[in-house]
This record gives sequence, C-alpha cells and structure tokens, in this order.
Amino acid sequence: MTKSLKKDFPQTADRLAYHFAFGGDENLYTVSFKGTLKESEICRMLAAVRPHLYRDCETAIHSYLDCHRLLYSDFMSKTTVLSHRGVMAFAKTLLHTGSCTSIERWTEHADLYYVVLDHQKWIQNGCCEGCCCAIAKTPARRSLGSAYHMIGQTFQYQPLSCMEQAYFAIRSGKGSRQLSNIETQTGDPVLPTFGSADLISLLLNIQTIRTASQAAEAALNHCWLP
Repeated sequence: MTKSLKKDFPQTADRLAYHFAFGGDENLYTVSFKGTLKESEICRMLAAVRPHLYRDCETAIHSYLDCHRLLYSDFMSKTTVLSHRGVMAFAKTLLHTGSCTSIERWTEHADLYYVVLDHQKWIQNGCCEGCCCAIAKTPARRSLGSAYHMIGQTFQYQPLSCMEQAYFAIRSGKGSRQLSNIETQTGDPVLPTFGSADLISLLLNIQTIRTASQAAEAALNHCWLP
C-alpha cells in the first residue's frame, strides 16, 4: 500500500531527500519526503515518533511536519511485507562484510536515511531467529559524500535449552568504502530480544555510541545520551 501527498515548495529552496523505515516482524513501514530539515530537527521529530507503534509512524511524522509548520513536498508512505530470509541476509551482510553501498538498496538514494528493524520468527526445530538494528545515513562532516552508522544484532534462541546465541556489532563508514567495526561481541545478546529494545532511542544516539554497554543502556533504559 502506498500513499502520497504533494505540497507547494519554494523553487529556490535547496531540498534534500529524507527516507525513514520502521520494520517489525512482518511489515516494513517507509516514509519519504523532500525538505530542508537539519539533523537536529530530525532528532526532535524522531523523539516525538518514539511512543508510537511502527505502523503509526507515518501519521506521527506527517503530523509533526504540519504542526511545526516545516516546509516539505513529495510526502509518500508505503507498507511492504518483510521476507524473513531477506531480512536476515541483509542484517548479516551489514554486520559482517557489508560496504556502505550495501545500505543504498534500502535508502532509495535519499540524502538522509534512518531505519530501525526489529524482526524475529520461529523456524524449524522450535528455534527462534531474528535481528534488530538501527541505521543512519547522513551528510559527512568536513568531507563530501555520506556518513553511515549502524548498530545491530542477529540472534537465535533455543527454548528447550533456554540458550541464546547472538552476534552484535557497531559499525561505521564513509562514501563507498567498507563498513568498519567499532566494537563486536559474540555470545549473550547485547540488545534485548523479542521486540523489547527501544531502537529509536538507539537511532537517536547512533553517532555517539561507541561501546556495547552504551548501546545496551540506550536500548534498555530508553535514554537519549548527551
């Protein structure tokens, strides 16, 4: 399902393309528009969106833009069904070997892109497999091109043995280069599983989080780190 809305915009304005994606167990909800919002305004908007269910984020973003009288055009929202195999393959690629350009197939070449993804599914032998991640693409400071930040985790849970096995990583990169590891961890999950992580809080702090403990604090305590 796709919805679109166009509004008048000054022809002289230097517009940027914004793209947001909120993914749950079954669906991916995307929102895109053009405007002149600064990163600080985007953070305030995401903070306002945090209390909402992912399926309601489109309405929350639209309301925020109108209530704060922010100029925008080409507003569009879409809902697509997620494939478990596709989501897990994408997460594993970004966590292990992905380049900055790997993210572009989700961003639709937006200037600024923000995504949260919290997905899990019961598979064969009673095992639950899933992933959660936050990704941000923003203009690189002091250089041309874009900066990419990602915090994510894949996990498996075996209910018979009550064992959880996870791989966690904080990664970043610029331009078209490979994403480099800031910190990785294997073993017990760093981020809470089964939909209990505050991933928008993680997204708000993504440029300053450098350790697994900082990521867990943001995701568990629902805080906005200074």
